Amino acid sequence: MHEDIDTTMDTVKKNTRDEIESDLDLLHSKIDSLVFINHVHNSAGNTSERDKHLNIAIRDLPESDSDNVKSKIDKLFKDGLKFKVVVCEKAERKKSRSESEQGIIIAKLT
Repeated sequence: MHEDIDTTMDTVKKNTRDEIESDLDLLHSKIDSLVFINHVHNSAGNTSERDKHLNIAIRDLPESDSDNVKSKIDKLFKDGLKFKVVVCEKAERKKSRSESEQGIIIAKLT
């Protein structure tokens, strides 16, 4: 019985690790796309259109009393996702319609 529990736990750990790695790979791919889009749009194009392509929305990022959103986004990309080339130029938390939910964050990346 103890071996069955250990086997089940190992399987759950492996599946969770695989899911996280898959999600990180997807995020890396999307960030690479953003970097490419940034490069292409810096070469030519409408600046307002270019600015919109570099915006991202982040949900469920915990809010604190001394909420420095830009700093949190920079740490998320540099420390959490290990992206060194992505910089948050501007970030703003929008007010939520519901008091029980965190406001969405709109961040402009460079």
